[in-house]
Amino acid sequence: MNRTKNYYDGIARGYARLYHEEQKKKIELLCPFFPKEGIVCDLGSGDGVLNSYLEKTSVISLDLSFELLSLNSSACKICVDIEILPFQNESLQGVCSFTVLQDTPQPESVIKEVWRTLKNEGIFCVTFLKMSQKAKRIEETLLENFVVELRLEEEKDLLFVCRKIEK
Repeated sequence: MNRTKNYYDGIARGYARLYHEEQKKKIELLCPFFPKEGIVCDLGSGDGVLNSYLEKTSVISLDLSFELLSLNSSACKICVDIEILPFQNESLQGVCSFTVLQDTPQPESVIKEVWRTLKNEGIFCVTFLKMSQKAKRIEETLLENFVVELRLEEEKDLLFVCRKIEK
């Protein structure tokens, strides 16, 4: 986890140049599925590229990198490890996570935390590197916990729109 934090702290000033175009393509594919109101959490928010796509919601930006969060325009920013989310059960309308889960030691734990914090019918928009060694585990955990409304394969990533449906 320290290696990931150090990497993103180190590239923070160049993050937009390195990743924004790639991230925007994925965001625009999933944007129609984002919650239109309520509280939305952006896991691994970086410098806040997603913020402008969530204008009518209250965005909470979470990232491991303090340097990236310092560039993020979100009114609510939390520097935290996303394996334990600092939210009450069923408090979020939506969660977004773009190309982050493959970098977490236990992506299954993150997915279960997302489930815990989402309201019933809440939306989880998530992408992850399809060539990651964890990709199969991540997809299986999504399928076990959520109703998958959309699965897309992009050049580098798998993209999912998932809905929490209480069993």
